[in-house]
Amino acid sequence: MADRKNKVPGRVNQPLAELEIEGRLEDLLGAVLTSRRTAAEPARKLSRLYRSEQDFALHWTGVISKSNSEMAFQFVSHVTQAFSLLDIDGVTQWIIEAMDIYDRDGLYLGSAALRGVESFAEKLVQKRYSVTFNDVVTVMNKRNVHF
Repeated sequence: MADRKNKVPGRVNQPLAELEIEGRLEDLLGAVLTSRRTAAEPARKLSRLYRSEQDFALHWTGVISKSNSEMAFQFVSHVTQAFSLLDIDGVTQWIIEAMDIYDRDGLYLGSAALRGVESFAEKLVQKRYSVTFNDVVTVMNKRNVHF
């Protein structure tokens, strides 16, 4: 039998409730949660997002938690800020860069990359509207202009 929940008009893309998100985060992040460090605050923030953003954040929390639960907690703690600054492609780039830093340089710097989402967003905007020296050299070489 088909899932009746999705047959109810208006329910398909409705955002998840805070308590439902909190439960999912507790399942994904249990290893790093304590009586003082709970999933409540990240869940509260995620509950304000569109459903597609919630699904994206929960998916990536699960993916990241398979590598490191602390990185996943840092991610979910900052992803709402990322969505306020970046489109989905930018958020994806932020995740990939932070995980690359984690893989290469460890937890401390990987976590710092996630906390530094505002700096990442600024650099991404600059990158989109700037030209590198190598880009200029490539164009000049194609036109047979030599320095």
